[in-house]
Amino acid sequence: MAQTETPSDSGMQTSDVKIADVRKTNLAPVLDGVLDDPIWQEARMITDFHQVQPVDHGEPSEPSVYYIAYDNNNFYMAARLYDSDPSQIRARQLIQGQNVFGDDTADILLDTFNNDRTAFYFQTNPNGVRSEGVWESASKYNNDWSGIWEVESRIDEQGWTTEMIIPFTTLNFDPNTDEWGLNLGRSIARYNERIYWSSFNRSTNPATAGQVVGINEIQQGLGLDIVPSLTIAQAEDHAANSTNDRTDPSLDVFYKFTPNLTGVLTLNTDFSATEVDDRQVNLTRFSLFFPEKRDFFLQDSEIFSFGNIGGSGGGNGPPGAKINNGIPFYSRRIGLNPATGEPVDIDVGGKLAGRVGNLSLGALAIQQGDRVGLDGQDVFVGRITSNILSESKIGAIFTDGNPNSVTENSLMGVDFTYRNTQFSNTHTLTSDLWYQQSDTENMDGDDKAYNANINYSTQGTGASLELDYNYVGDEYNPSLGFANRRGIERAAFSSNYRYFLDSHPFIRNLTWVLRGDYIRDSETGEMQSQFVQFNPIAFDTNRGDLAFPHGAK
Repeated sequence: MAQTETPSDSGMQTSDVKIADVRKTNLAPVLDGVLDDPIWQEARMITDFHQVQPVDHGEPSEPSVYYIAYDNNNFYMAARLYDSDPSQIRARQLIQGQNVFGDDTADILLDTFNNDRTAFYFQTNPNGVRSEGVWESASKYNNDWSGIWEVESRIDEQGWTTEMIIPFTTLNFDPNTDEWGLNLGRSIARYNERIYWSSFNRSTNPATAGQVVGINEIQQGLGLDIVPSLTIAQAEDHAANSTNDRTDPSLDVFYKFTPNLTGVLTLNTDFSATEVDDRQVNLTRFSLFFPEKRDFFLQDSEIFSFGNIGGSGGGNGPPGAKINNGIPFYSRRIGLNPATGEPVDIDVGGKLAGRVGNLSLGALAIQQGDRVGLDGQDVFVGRITSNILSESKIGAIFTDGNPNSVTENSLMGVDFTYRNTQFSNTHTLTSDLWYQQSDTENMDGDDKAYNANINYSTQGTGASLELDYNYVGDEYNPSLGFANRRGIERAAFSSNYRYFLDSHPFIRNLTWVLRGDYIRDSETGEMQSQFVQFNPIAFDTNRGDLAFPHGAK
């Protein structure tokens, strides 16, 4: 989590995994933020927390007590978060679903497949504001996912309390295991302090979580959700003195064939309630990348992610960082007019996604409706990955169809993600390799793209070195993907070293950064752009301020 808002983006698992047994109950809490319900008297109590920031495994400044339990239908969590000065508790965010960065928070991570790779994440503040997301991998977090769950919090004379109810219908899980990954955390905003149950080298993600054991005989009911809707609109032309009425019914059906395999059917899909895009300012000639906001596509989105690419930033990303260029499947290509941004009807769509053993499977088929100048198009996406070694995975993707043209298009790609958090005692080694080949009607040029990335880091000292090479052919054309810069070779590096001053009264850490980015034309070899950034010294304060000189060329 960057300070108190999102989980850490790198981590390491140790052999000394924390384990907590959880008890099944026939009781349920009254969700009011008051921990006087009998369920909490028999729930599993967890108190052995430690700091992640500012002092790794340091003693927390305030004690915390968490309670966990479950019944056939729900997972329950409650917390008593003591505070010696409750008047200083920060609880500024009042809008549900918004970022709670800067507030005191409590959170829970559930790795329901116990695979150290993916997890559901739920967070709240003292106002009971819900914030959630999913870990798509141990280094990739998607905060646009949302699920159904309940929470109530309140501030009192001892600090603050919270109660959560997470229905099993919200989660996908493996019914054949009684062990889940679990982490519990807290932030104290005024101290810029993060406290967790399980971490390693200041990291808190699925790979560094502990385990909860004893979950069995849980149910998802019928596993069926039916969401009908009706859109009524009227447009009036005052000049022509005419009106146009429109009534559009739609239907979404979600069905869990098994607890870890979900099917979705959508008819005449209505995206009118979709959250608006975040505002971005584009000062380059390259198109921006906007994250998906539509629930139909966010459902099981981690299954379709490829090569650890794609994110919420702009199209080119910061120097030395991974960029979004070269994504084989970008769901915003479907159901949106690329010229105007207006929605395009989806007549019918189906999706099947989930996990079977070590395999993750995803298939998506869409029949897009007609729009001005283009008849409806059919598209298909298939994705499969397999967990290999202890923390790595290998996969393939296939796309077919072009939602915005009559020109036929298909794409095939393979990817391999290597992760070794026990490369040495305190170091992590990760690597991402992928290759793609597009096939577009009447195009016979250079239509391949490939990438190699390696990262060697240790979170204990904050030292890391990352090297990245990316090639995108000038006729690489993922009609269902995202490519805003073709015909290039890109080489980038990023290095930094962070030194923590655990006992300094004002400064938390000192950082040294060197980054570089070089892009040239893949045919002529002519340089298109380059960037070098060097920060000889930067520092974070204990209050959360950042100061650094900025040098770039």
